[in-house]
Amino acid sequence: MGDSAGAQIASQFVALQTSPELASAMQFGAVVPKGDLVAALLYCGPYDLRSLYDSDKWFARFFIRQLGWAYFNLREWRDSPQAWQASTIEHVTPGYPAVFLTDGNHGSFEHDARKLEQRLKENGVHVDSLYYSAERGRVGHEYQFDFSTPESIECYNRTIAFLDDVTSHDQPTPRLTPM
Repeated sequence: MGDSAGAQIASQFVALQTSPELASAMQFGAVVPKGDLVAALLYCGPYDLRSLYDSDKWFARFFIRQLGWAYFNLREWRDSPQAWQASTIEHVTPGYPAVFLTDGNHGSFEHDARKLEQRLKENGVHVDSLYYSAERGRVGHEYQFDFSTPESIECYNRTIAFLDDVTSHDQPTPRLTPM
């Protein structure tokens, strides 16, 4: 599980467990026994760093290029092996576990989440996703932490339902109700 940059890290960790090509490139072996990794929860994360580098919005482009420079220690990092390794959409295999994906519709990475969802589905991976249309109003980055909003409550309940589904709990988990 991860949120924002933590979602990218979690998604890359899962990819390391399920993609021999990525594990070889990064010189890491899988550390979670096959079959023990049953699900991933990914909230508001960037999953295609190389396309973010080329954003058509100047501030987003500037911001992500600065972050990448700091993260990879390379000023021109877009075509680096590190950027390829960190772009999770490049490393989805049919062995990727079930995924719950969500993102806000304003100031976040919804486009990346939708691309990752498409890639997961193309590989036959079970995906449950939660997004919000513009008609719903602005739902920002990390919206799921503000439990005073109905969107956060919905995200929590959908996450619990997803986990119940993929782990087959005998006892249902309590749900939150809006205040």
